[in-house]
Amino acid sequence: MKPITITSGKLPSSNKKIKQLMKIKERAIEEKICPLEFAVNAISGKWKVPIVWRINEGEKRPSEILRGITKVDRRVLNQQLKELEQAGILQKESFNELPPRVEYSLTPLGDKLVEVLWKLNAWGETLLETSIKKDK
Repeated sequence: MKPITITSGKLPSSNKKIKQLMKIKERAIEEKICPLEFAVNAISGKWKVPIVWRINEGEKRPSEILRGITKVDRRVLNQQLKELEQAGILQKESFNELPPRVEYSLTPLGDKLVEVLWKLNAWGETLLETSIKKDK
């Protein structure tokens, strides 16, 4: 696995997001972070992949996700939702109403993750088939 390499160049001062991304990439270069390791760290956590999958399937509210993943504690769910939001995978929308309502949706980055998860799922099916053949 190779560390990220970038070439330096001047950015327009008005593009704050690009500057932030460049800082992340520069930090990754300084710390020699592998892109694969960086990606895996973003989705590491027992419930992050099931959470993303549930949101992709149409569940938007934490209570819906909680019902769909029965073994997760609400506190853990909220922490993992927050981490996924900070990673740019999820977007949180708060509604100013009583009782308070919050909904999550996938960002474009989250949509790309779902594409990767579908491929990982297909690989998992192949791995499972191989394992079953070995056991026979």
